[in-house]
Amino acid sequence: MKRKITQQLIDWKNRPDHKPLILQGARQVGKTYILEEFGRQHYKNYIKVSLDLVPDVRNFLKDNINPLEIIAYLETLYNVRIIPHDTLVILDEIQDCKRALLALKYFQEDYPQYDVVARETSRIRKKLKKSRKKSFHIR
Repeated sequence: MKRKITQQLIDWKNRPDHKPLILQGARQVGKTYILEEFGRQHYKNYIKVSLDLVPDVRNFLKDNINPLEIIAYLETLYNVRIIPHDTLVILDEIQDCKRALLALKYFQEDYPQYDVVARETSRIRKKLKKSRKKSFHIR
């Protein structure tokens, strides 16, 4: 499935000074699908880290946000080599792990050679949940 965002992702990848990317959007619109497809087509390999499903990674990030140590940890956990410019790292459901968001800053500042993309479900969902708590049912 070809989408408009694909060319934007390619442009991001080809920029020599690209920063970690955060892809935001509503639930169930294909954000993860497009990132995995982008990883398959434009990188030698990719790794998807589901921060909502893998508590080990969240626990690791509580004490450590050094990019090189994160890369080494992910390589060990997923038994894969993460090679700069050849491996896409997808951090899925990053809104569930604030420390992962902070780590993106250090990837940008100290290790921009790693291609890191984060996927975040729109904050609208959280606002809706809060507003539902204040609502009441009328008969």
